[in-house]
Amino acid sequence: MGAWGMQPFENDFALDFTAQLFHESEAGDLSLLTEAFQDVLEAKQEGYIEADLGSAAIAAAALVVALQQDEARAILKVQPQGQIWFEAARQVNYAELAPKALTALDLVLAENSELYELWEETDSFTEWLDSVKQLKAQLSAA
Repeated sequence: MGAWGMQPFENDFALDFTAQLFHESEAGDLSLLTEAFQDVLEAKQEGYIEADLGSAAIAAAALVVALQQDEARAILKVQPQGQIWFEAARQVNYAELAPKALTALDLVLAENSELYELWEETDSFTEWLDSVKQLKAQLSAA
């Protein structure tokens, strides 16, 4: 049975994304985060954002927030091996990712987003929506 929760790291797509980030990327390399945001932009231009892309973008945005707040606890809870990557990423210019993350989150919350459509059909839609809006607020505040 797969993982499917409301928080950024509580689904299989996000866990796959973070596993790839921490196991296949160089410590501190932000290119996979940038790619996650870009994938959402490109999918929107093509007409539809698949759930895996939306989930990866939400997880990437949550990582940007974690970097801004120097708080890795949420991600390290599910991916303990991410500590080395996180510490190295804190030394890199990650601030430029916040506007890209905000744009990607706006697109995930818009029409033609599979993730939005899937959550809209559940009783937990409002809570999921609030969790993504909270990420947006945290990105904007920094």
